[in-house]
Amino acid sequence: MKILMTLLFLMIPITSFALPQMRGLRVDPAYFYHLYSDWSAQEIANKVVESAKSANVNTLYLYAYSPVHGAFYKTSYPLAHVEIDLGNKEIFKEIAQLAWQQEMKVIAVIPINDFKSVWDERADWRSKKNNGEDYQPFTRTHFLSVWHPEFRKWYAGFVDDLIKKFPQLYAVEAMKPTIDCLW
Repeated sequence: MKILMTLLFLMIPITSFALPQMRGLRVDPAYFYHLYSDWSAQEIANKVVESAKSANVNTLYLYAYSPVHGAFYKTSYPLAHVEIDLGNKEIFKEIAQLAWQQEMKVIAVIPINDFKSVWDERADWRSKKNNGEDYQPFTRTHFLSVWHPEFRKWYAGFVDDLIKKFPQLYAVEAMKPTIDCLW
């Protein structure tokens, strides 16, 4: 009984320090072409953050990089490409800055190992099948080998570059953008 009372006593202060509930929303700028084709980056950012705030969202999972099209922010990091339209308009930066002004958290979403620009330029970094052929389960996937030391070094630098450009990021989520049914 004494142990149970001690445990209950210890649990009380822990619950009083609980973090506020996270209410997150994924935001992929690739969808903006169909939704807001003639809007400026600032207009899109205002719409996204306004809509998120009205839904009581306090955290944006904001895609920073498209595996096929590149970064949604300006970067000169080697082998990384800037998306030709919204990337050059810095849509990631516009949305993130407005979200931070509204005291929202921003989590940058990036691929783990799916980078077309790197795939095109560094064939030796590609994931391979047992027979030595490139592993590309779908035409829009460009998987790189996480076991390749040069790719890992490049990727660490890529993440570091992103964090240096946006030090206010709450976190970086590295995700596999495709469900691989052929694995």
